[in-house]
Amino acid sequence: MKKFNLPDCPYCRSEAGYFDSFIAKNKEAHRCTNCGRVSKVGINTDIFRLFIITQIISIIAFVFAVIMGGRYCLFGLAVVVLCAIVFYAVSPFMVKFSKWRSRDTVPEEVEIQTHKNHSGPDSNKEIYSN
Repeated sequence: MKKFNLPDCPYCRSEAGYFDSFIAKNKEAHRCTNCGRVSKVGINTDIFRLFIITQIISIIAFVFAVIMGGRYCLFGLAVVVLCAIVFYAVSPFMVKFSKWRSRDTVPEEVEIQTHKNHSGPDSNKEIYSN
Protein backbone atom coordinates (compact mmCIF):
# COMPACT_ATOMS: atom_id res chain seq x y z
CA MET A 1 0.00 0.00 0.00
CA LYS A 2 2.03 2.86 -1.34
CA LYS A 3 -0.34 5.76 -0.93
CA PHE A 4 -2.55 6.07 2.14
CA ASN A 5 -4.37 9.39 1.88
CA LEU A 6 -7.68 10.79 0.69
CA PRO A 7 -8.12 11.40 -3.05
CA ASP A 8 -7.42 14.76 -4.68
CA CYS A 9 -9.53 16.45 -7.34
CA PRO A 10 -7.62 16.06 -10.64
CA TYR A 11 -8.60 19.60 -11.68
CA CYS A 12 -8.06 21.83 -8.64
CA ARG A 13 -5.99 19.44 -6.46
CA SER A 14 -8.19 19.99 -3.40
CA GLU A 15 -8.44 16.97 -1.12
CA ALA A 16 -11.84 15.31 -0.81
CA GLY A 17 -13.31 14.85 2.64
CA TYR A 18 -13.48 11.46 4.34
CA PHE A 19 -17.25 11.09 3.96
CA ASP A 20 -17.21 12.40 0.37
CA SER A 21 -14.64 9.74 -0.46
CA PHE A 22 -16.62 7.08 1.43
CA ILE A 23 -19.76 7.86 -0.57
CA ALA A 24 -17.90 8.29 -3.89
CA LYS A 25 -16.35 4.82 -3.74
CA ASN A 26 -19.70 3.32 -4.73
CA LYS A 27 -20.37 5.72 -7.61
CA GLU A 28 -19.08 6.21 -11.11
CA ALA A 29 -18.51 9.96 -10.89
CA HIS A 30 -17.78 12.55 -8.20
CA ARG A 31 -18.44 16.29 -8.26
CA CYS A 32 -15.73 18.31 -6.51
CA THR A 33 -17.08 20.50 -3.73
CA ASN A 34 -14.37 23.10 -4.40
CA CYS A 35 -14.39 23.60 -8.19
CA GLY A 36 -17.64 21.81 -9.13
CA ARG A 37 -16.10 19.74 -11.93
CA VAL A 38 -16.91 16.07 -12.40
CA SER A 39 -14.18 13.46 -12.06
CA LYS A 40 -14.17 9.72 -12.65
CA VAL A 41 -14.00 7.52 -9.55
CA GLY A 42 -11.55 4.63 -9.42
CA ILE A 43 -10.50 2.19 -6.74
CA ASN A 44 -6.87 1.44 -5.90
CA THR A 45 -6.10 -2.24 -6.49
CA ASP A 46 -4.57 -2.51 -3.01
CA ILE A 47 -8.11 -2.59 -1.64
CA PHE A 48 -8.49 -6.12 -2.98
CA ARG A 49 -5.44 -7.28 -1.03
CA LEU A 50 -6.85 -5.67 2.09
CA PHE A 51 -10.20 -7.36 1.41
CA ILE A 52 -8.56 -10.79 1.07
CA ILE A 53 -6.57 -10.29 4.28
CA THR A 54 -9.73 -9.20 6.08
CA GLN A 55 -11.61 -12.25 4.83
CA ILE A 56 -8.82 -14.67 5.81
CA ILE A 57 -8.65 -13.24 9.35
CA SER A 58 -12.45 -13.43 9.63
CA ILE A 59 -12.54 -17.05 8.44
CA ILE A 60 -9.76 -18.06 10.84
CA ALA A 61 -11.57 -16.39 13.75
CA PHE A 62 -14.85 -18.08 12.77
CA VAL A 63 -13.27 -21.53 12.48
CA PHE A 64 -11.46 -21.02 15.80
CA ALA A 65 -14.72 -20.01 17.51
CA VAL A 66 -16.57 -23.03 16.09
CA ILE A 67 -13.84 -25.51 17.03
CA MET A 68 -13.30 -24.13 20.54
CA GLY A 69 -16.99 -24.15 21.38
CA GLY A 70 -19.49 -21.79 22.93
CA ARG A 71 -17.04 -19.94 25.16
CA TYR A 72 -15.35 -18.31 22.16
CA CYS A 73 -18.50 -17.58 20.14
CA LEU A 74 -18.59 -13.90 21.10
CA PHE A 75 -14.84 -13.61 20.56
CA GLY A 76 -15.22 -14.90 16.99
CA LEU A 77 -18.11 -12.56 16.33
CA ALA A 78 -16.17 -9.59 17.73
CA VAL A 79 -13.14 -10.34 15.52
CA VAL A 80 -15.30 -10.65 12.38
CA VAL A 81 -17.14 -7.41 13.14
CA LEU A 82 -13.89 -5.61 13.98
CA CYS A 83 -12.34 -6.76 10.69
CA ALA A 84 -15.35 -5.42 8.76
CA ILE A 85 -15.22 -2.08 10.60
CA VAL A 86 -11.50 -1.69 9.89
CA PHE A 87 -12.00 -2.55 6.22
CA TYR A 88 -14.78 0.01 5.76
CA ALA A 89 -12.87 2.63 7.75
CA VAL A 90 -9.83 2.25 5.50
CA SER A 91 -11.68 1.97 2.17
CA PRO A 92 -12.12 5.76 1.56
CA PHE A 93 -8.33 6.07 1.48
CA MET A 94 -8.21 3.67 -1.48
CA VAL A 95 -10.36 5.84 -3.77
CA LYS A 96 -8.79 7.84 -6.59
CA PHE A 97 -10.25 10.50 -8.87
CA SER A 98 -9.20 11.00 -12.49
CA LYS A 99 -10.19 13.37 -15.28
CA TRP A 100 -12.93 12.43 -17.70
CA ARG A 101 -11.59 11.69 -21.16
CA SER A 102 -13.35 13.31 -24.09
CA ARG A 103 -14.76 9.99 -25.31
CA ASP A 104 -16.25 9.11 -21.89
CA THR A 105 -19.82 10.14 -21.25
CA VAL A 106 -20.73 11.77 -17.98
CA PRO A 107 -23.46 9.79 -16.18
CA GLU A 108 -26.93 11.30 -16.34
CA GLU A 109 -27.23 11.52 -12.55
CA VAL A 110 -24.27 13.91 -12.44
CA GLU A 111 -25.60 16.00 -15.36
CA ILE A 112 -29.02 16.26 -13.75
CA GLN A 113 -27.50 17.67 -10.58
CA THR A 114 -26.14 20.65 -12.51
CA HIS A 115 -29.58 21.81 -13.65
CA LYS A 116 -31.85 23.74 -11.36
CA ASN A 117 -35.07 22.00 -10.47
CA HIS A 118 -38.01 23.86 -11.95
CA SER A 119 -41.46 22.99 -10.78
CA GLY A 120 -44.36 24.02 -12.92
CA PRO A 121 -47.95 24.53 -12.01
CA ASP A 122 -49.85 21.65 -10.45
CA SER A 123 -51.88 19.50 -12.77
CA ASN A 124 -54.42 16.73 -12.35
CA LYS A 125 -51.96 14.16 -13.72
CA GLU A 126 -49.36 14.52 -10.96
CA ILE A 127 -48.79 11.63 -8.62
CA TYR A 128 -48.18 12.43 -4.99
CA SER A 129 -46.51 10.00 -2.59
CA ASN A 130 -46.47 9.91 1.16
